[in-house]
Amino acid sequence: MIPAAKLTTHDLYASLVDAIDQADEVYIVAAFAQRSGVELLLPALRHAVERGADVHFLIGDYLHITDPEALAELLKLDGLSIRFYRSGGRAFHPKAYLFRNAETGLSIVGSSNISKSAFRTGVEWNLHLPQAVAPHILDEAIEAFMDLYLSEAAQDLNPIVLEAYRQEHDARQYVAEPEVDYAEQQLVMSEEILPHRVQEEALRALRETMEEGRTRALTVLATGLGKTYLSAFFARDFKRILFLAHQRELLEQAERSFKKVESNWQTAFYIGSDRTNDEQTDVLFGSVQTLSQNRHLERFAQDYFDLIIIDEFHHAAAKSYQKVLAHFEPRFLLGLTATPDRMDGADVYALCDNNVAFQMHFTSAINEGFLTPFHYYGIHDVIDYSQLRRMGRKYDAMELEQAQIDRTVSENIYAAWSKHRQTKTIGFCSSIRQAEYLAQTFREMGHQVIALTGQTINRRERIQEFEQGTVEIVFTVDLFNEGVDIPKVDTLLFCRPTESIAIYTQQIGRGLRLANEKSHCVIIDLIGNYKNVETKLMLLGTVKDKLKRGDKEPITPPKGCIIEFDTQALNIIHRMRQPNQRKLRLIESYEQLKLDLGRRPTYIEIGQLTAVPTGYKQEWSSYVGFLKEQGELTDEEIETYDANRELIEQVEKTVMNRSYKMVVLLAMLERGEGRWMEPITAEEVAPFFYEYLHAEKYREVKDAQGKVFENGYNESKIVTLLKQQPFPKMVYPFETTEDQKTLYIQKDLKTTNRILMKWITDIVHFRIESYFSS
Repeated sequence: MIPAAKLTTHDLYASLVDAIDQADEVYIVAAFAQRSGVELLLPALRHAVERGADVHFLIGDYLHITDPEALAELLKLDGLSIRFYRSGGRAFHPKAYLFRNAETGLSIVGSSNISKSAFRTGVEWNLHLPQAVAPHILDEAIEAFMDLYLSEAAQDLNPIVLEAYRQEHDARQYVAEPEVDYAEQQLVMSEEILPHRVQEEALRALRETMEEGRTRALTVLATGLGKTYLSAFFARDFKRILFLAHQRELLEQAERSFKKVESNWQTAFYIGSDRTNDEQTDVLFGSVQTLSQNRHLERFAQDYFDLIIIDEFHHAAAKSYQKVLAHFEPRFLLGLTATPDRMDGADVYALCDNNVAFQMHFTSAINEGFLTPFHYYGIHDVIDYSQLRRMGRKYDAMELEQAQIDRTVSENIYAAWSKHRQTKTIGFCSSIRQAEYLAQTFREMGHQVIALTGQTINRRERIQEFEQGTVEIVFTVDLFNEGVDIPKVDTLLFCRPTESIAIYTQQIGRGLRLANEKSHCVIIDLIGNYKNVETKLMLLGTVKDKLKRGDKEPITPPKGCIIEFDTQALNIIHRMRQPNQRKLRLIESYEQLKLDLGRRPTYIEIGQLTAVPTGYKQEWSSYVGFLKEQGELTDEEIETYDANRELIEQVEKTVMNRSYKMVVLLAMLERGEGRWMEPITAEEVAPFFYEYLHAEKYREVKDAQGKVFENGYNESKIVTLLKQQPFPKMVYPFETTEDQKTLYIQKDLKTTNRILMKWITDIVHFRIESYFSS
């Protein structure tokens, strides 16, 4: 029997090992290789070589993604024939695994490069084609392989070739997105700047989202993955571009990056008195502080820009940004950030229509080899934060500072730093006084230390001293959150409670840049009984569901990373994870958002602006049920809730495999306050159902495909679909007639329709927006 061809969409590794074990000849070509993938293959390759198999490797240097250490591991294995393909900027994308013995053969061709994620966990498509199915294909594939293998572009891999590539690779890491040129001013890149693999994926996602009819998108990329260069590559598809930011340094750095991508672009600035824009300007780099002024906005037509790019998009909820966004109507709006979640409750997702086109957070970037691994040490903070007054989302600044200016506290910090530090440290403080106090403490211990704050004179010179090694540690207050980057920083010291997850994420990013002679970044973090402890720990890896006694690592870290806590810090985490703590955190989250808004949050606001929107329905069956228990409802609202509890809970909790249920509810709500709860027929829903799913390209692509929707609106087909799917799937208190033709609610309206309609409308709109954004 001829073996069948098959498609592998996950866990290619098992198939590769099995094929290597049976093959006399192995031919592997990949655009790039990571050490994680090579290490998986090495045992099977070693056995193949030992039994005399002929093994050929061809690895590419395209975009400098290949890890030099992966090549070094292959080079150690005697008996492999390895060549290195020098692409010279030409696209080089082959991924093929070819096997042959005296009796049969196999071709595996698809999407998988040599990495652990490609072999084990990633979404990959690889076609397995046995030689018996198509005998000529394997011969043609091996012939094509050898043409590349023996071409002038391929070099025999040896220590000299490897060292030359290693230097190129290390240099390339620096220019992924050099936010400030402190560390690499001497590096001049004459070659063309090309997108690396993650940027290529992001570009594809952005173009796809435009094809879906979207006009706004948010891209979340960890610091070091090249957000600015990504936006420049994307900008090539547009004629006139505005790059908007809040700092001159960010705009100047962005202009340099854009010119490297497209040297022919005419660029100009719109910052304060520096305003040189004219009709010949292709890319305008504008300060939000300047452009948000009426007299400047009025100089631009609403459609003047085809593309608007907003850097550090988590700031875009500010009124100044809102004013600019309200004025312009570009063909596309692109938001860039590493940290979209704001702790002040402001919703940046909504500014991009809840459309996150692409995201890669720093843990994923570490797994992919784009950022350096971290060794995290959670150290007990001796301050008792339960004794400090909270002012909204923060601790009272004076009480916090008074607790921090203490010899016992500073000696505890110094002891942890002395134990775990490496060569170049940034210490993050809550206040100028704390930074200066810790700097003095460390100086007394014999170290070269500076406090760098907004009041420091000649900051650039002091930073250069730090970068050059004459200063061991810098204590600062938020100066290194954005716009300044020193890749050689290898130790981060957090001397403050985490009050903003966004800022904490930015500060971690300061230490994760790749650099020569930097194997990892040490993170020394004080763990106290302050708020946000568990939330911030979730950023570092996968939180374990249960902690066993003696377990010192409550988080599974990314590849190559280490997470450890001292005993007292671990005890704090245990206490914070007790069952009753979840409800307390949800209540606190609600109270903080209520304080920020100055009123009770709506369902949409609690869903969009809190880190745990599903928690309320899980703990209280519904958000309105939570409000009732907290005494937040009026007597009229309580009556409405009690009379319609089943309906509220069902709308909030019903499973959504497709949008259909919520679209039907929208059709009911469209009839208005007086009629929305009346029975509705499939014929009445059908035109709204069709028009809603076809109103936006992304809705059509996701939920309006198949024979039912072919050839335009067909009422009988839509009615049949409604009677088969959403109508009978909507359970109590919803019911349908025996022929499934009419949907109705099994209860009479007993209380105020207006209140109930508002609640149901909010739930439906939030759920349907979340569904289409996922």
